[in-house]
Amino acid sequence: MRSLKTLYAILTLTAMPIAATAQQAMTESEVVDKIVRQEQAEVQLLRQYSPLVETYIQNIRPDKHLGAVPDGDKYFLGGPSWRRALSLNPWTAWSATLA
Repeated sequence: MRSLKTLYAILTLTAMPIAATAQQAMTESEVVDKIVRQEQAEVQLLRQYSPLVETYIQNIRPDKHLGAVPDGDKYFLGGPSWRRALSLNPWTAWSATLA
C-alpha cells in the first residue's frame, strides 16, 4: 500500500510542473524533450523498487446458447529487469481449466 501511495505522489508531482508551465508557449521540440526527460527521471525512481507483475489471461470458447464462455485461465508472475531496457522476467506461470 505504501508503494501505491508513493507512486501516486510521484505521478501527481510530475504532472504539476507540466500544468504550471502550460501557459508558456513551447515548441514541439521542447515539449518532446521535456517528456523524454520526465520519463527518464521516472524510470530512475522506479529502479528503486521491485514491483510484482501479474498477468491474467482468460480463454474463451463459443457456445451456441450463451455466446462466449470461459474455457480456462492462465496466470503469469514476473518482475522487471532494468539492465539495458525495461523487460519482464517471468517467475512462474500456471493455468487452470474449467470443468
